[in-house]
Amino acid sequence: MMKKRILVFVLIAVMMVSASSMSFAEVNYDKFELFLNYIEKYYYQDVSEEEMMDQVYKAMFNSLDNHSDYFTKEEYSVFSEDNDGSFGGIGVSITTEKGYVKVMQMFEGSPAISSGMQVDDYIIKVNGESIFEVPLDVAASKIRGEIGTDVNLTIVRNGKEIEITITRDLIVIKNVEYKMIDGDIAYLKIARFAENIDVEVQDAIKMFIDNKAKGIIVDLRNNPGGLVSVVVKIADLFLPQGDPILQIDYKAYNDEFFESKIDGLTQPMVVLVNKSSASASEIFASAMQDNDRAVIIGETTYGKGTVQTVIPLSDKTGFKMTIAEYLSAKSNKIDGIGVVPDIELIQKNIIQTDFAPLNQKRDIYLGEVSLNVYGVQQRLNALGETLLADGIFGKKTLAAINNFEKNQSLKLNTRLTVATAKALDDYINNSSERDIVLDKALELLK
Repeated sequence: MMKKRILVFVLIAVMMVSASSMSFAEVNYDKFELFLNYIEKYYYQDVSEEEMMDQVYKAMFNSLDNHSDYFTKEEYSVFSEDNDGSFGGIGVSITTEKGYVKVMQMFEGSPAISSGMQVDDYIIKVNGESIFEVPLDVAASKIRGEIGTDVNLTIVRNGKEIEITITRDLIVIKNVEYKMIDGDIAYLKIARFAENIDVEVQDAIKMFIDNKAKGIIVDLRNNPGGLVSVVVKIADLFLPQGDPILQIDYKAYNDEFFESKIDGLTQPMVVLVNKSSASASEIFASAMQDNDRAVIIGETTYGKGTVQTVIPLSDKTGFKMTIAEYLSAKSNKIDGIGVVPDIELIQKNIIQTDFAPLNQKRDIYLGEVSLNVYGVQQRLNALGETLLADGIFGKKTLAAINNFEKNQSLKLNTRLTVATAKALDDYINNSSERDIVLDKALELLK
């Protein structure tokens, strides 16, 4: 009886997924029935029919791409939950990496920051429950919750598990921020292409025009995307009429092509992106790049160029499936590739720690051991070196010092000079406040 019920259920589910696009009539269901028969008769433990079939369905969708998922009853309930009242979160943006949930960004003043969480932490459990290979939407819903309640997170940082308890709070994210900087440069930051933000962007443009802006910076760093309809409206405000914006290729529907309908702003323009700029952000950046409208600065973007639809099923489960692909204005592929910046520049956020003080009074030579060498090693490691911080001035430490001197256009030395140690200390102290990507944008527009 179990195998008949399951087989009928599977056949129905398969037809619902894509009856028109795959020749399921040619699939050998005898093999599937054989497996079910053997499991029912010979497997040494009792098997939960529902749990086993959930895994079958998950395998079906996981075989498609990283953005297609099957939701169990519990997962779909969490995913689609329509809560009344005020609910909050911990104030982070997350993504998935090889099945793990990774922290991409922490919002200013958020509970996550005060708890000691860091960017690039991996969240592996929520309240003791593993979220490995759980759909990202569901994982996010589990982390969110009622304001004032606690959530216990198990994170992995540098290979070590850490338990963090965070009290959820109301997280207010400004989707659009704008101002004039450096006198006559317009700065527009879009955190997400959410519904109706094109109205806010129009307000920003009016302010830019009133202030006679000579250049424009659009900051899309850490922007995870949003609505296609919204990003098309916003791109329209920066392009000449008739310029292509993007195309969407469907299998089951007619392809869509979008182009600018008005003459937008014409001031010189720079767009800032990083590896967490995804989806709609990549549509905007690629449209500006393909039409030679703006210089793109930063890191190669995330590479999410597909469209998903969510379908609820009658048994209270559901699935999310990719149904189309975005292509850039010039028909370039985005998915899995991203938008490559015209100028690659990575903002390195130095984690502030209690470094050993640098009180160097004289030059230090190879072979010497001192607290100053230890402090220099700490600071060099914060810049990306992998030195053993032991206070011993060896050849590897000298090579790292020479790398710093070269990058800062300082004279290369065979010793640790007082001048280099001071320059390193000053660089570290100023790095947390200096946005080198924004500085480069301002340099280009001046």
